[in-house]
Amino acid sequence: MQFIDYYSVLGVLNTASTNELKIAYRSLVKKYHPDINHSSDATTKMQLLNEAYLILSDPEAKTIYDVEWIRYHETMGGESQTKQSPPDNNEEQATGKNYHFQSDLLRDWIEKAQKQARDITAQAVKDTSGIVKAAGKGAVSGIIQVLGYFVIINIIFLLVKSC
Repeated sequence: MQFIDYYSVLGVLNTASTNELKIAYRSLVKKYHPDINHSSDATTKMQLLNEAYLILSDPEAKTIYDVEWIRYHETMGGESQTKQSPPDNNEEQATGKNYHFQSDLLRDWIEKAQKQARDITAQAVKDTSGIVKAAGKGAVSGIIQVLGYFVIINIIFLLVKSC
């Protein structure tokens, strides 16, 4: 399993408060949500954002992650973190492919967060698709209804005019 620097993913410092994490997460979700961003990698970025937020928003998981984060930066020669831009440019920088996790508990949490992030993103895509279909059906129904009223009004107008 590779190490992912969730702070870089969210574009915040490792000293970010819970509120700062939430603000960064919400801002990026608005940018990469499937119903807004139609790029080919938006779903992958959305999954990574969800995964990062799931780990960093849980106080116990964050505490263990922070210990591993420090170890990762010390072991892999990482420099002190500066505020960075989110997933666009940092995916390679935010991952450590040759890193061995010290905490089995954290590794398990991350695996669960990855699955949950995939599920959340898949549900968002499904919901978006359902909303679009429902809107389309509603629009067609509305057009048919308007056309029906138009025909009825014209018939009434013709009857009144012929009398």
